[in-house]
Formats: sequence, structure tokens, C-alpha cells
Amino acid sequence: MYKYELSLWDTLKDKNGVPLSAKYFYGDEYSDQYLFHDPYSLPRFGHLTRKALMHYLGDYYNPHKGAMLHEPVIRLIIMGFIAYRIQHKTKAYDKDYIDNFLKKLIGDLYGVPLAYDQSRIDKGIVPPYRGILHDMDVATPQA
Repeated sequence: MYKYELSLWDTLKDKNGVPLSAKYFYGDEYSDQYLFHDPYSLPRFGHLTRKALMHYLGDYYNPHKGAMLHEPVIRLIIMGFIAYRIQHKTKAYDKDYIDNFLKKLIGDLYGVPLAYDQSRIDKGIVPPYRGILHDMDVATPQA
């Protein structure tokens, strides 16, 4: 049987019958190359991002849809939370704030109604998670 005698859907499979789209996590070669290897997409935070997306979206999560637009933004936000903790030398993360913030962000990006506490987001990162840089009074030098 020649390749052109097959249906369109059969031509999208390799010689073992595996769909070509199954070879790529994000659906195509370019998306996989960008999101897994390009330094501008922050691949170091890809695993945490996918874990958060699968946790909050559940069955709504489809890596073939919208990943090129949304995942780099979420990776940047997660990197910011980690950098904040390192820069401000806090002992732990403000998990309640991060949880509500990610619920709002991911729900808005993917159009999924996730319940979050807006008043908790408005408070921001609260003590003791704010760190030593926030607790210092910049106006008066310390002797």
C-alpha cells in the first residue's frame, strides 16, 4: 500500500502506527524545542509550571493548546516567587498567597473558574514571609 492510498489521518502516523503528535509533548517540534530548551522560555521552571497547571486545571489542562502563550508567563511568575524568597532571605514561602495568586492567574489565562480569595491576594506577602529587606527602616540609618 502506498502512502497516498491511506486516509489523511493514517498519514499522520509513523510506521509503527503511533500518531506523530504523540512524539511531542506540546504538540509540535517547534513548541517542544522552545519550551524545553530555549533560555527565554525559562525551561528550568517548566516542571513546576506543568505541575501547577495539572494541579489547578485537572482535566482542563491540554499542553497542545495555549502553551506557547501561557506557560512562559507562569514560569516567570514562579521564578519571581523563588527569587523573592532568596533575595529577601525568608525562611519559607507564603503558601497561602502563592496558592491564591496562581489560582487567579491560571484561571484567568485558561478561562477556567477557579475559586480564590481576592482579599488574601490584596494583602500581598505578609510577615513573617516578607523578609529582612521589608523590615528595615530605610529613612533612619542604623548605627
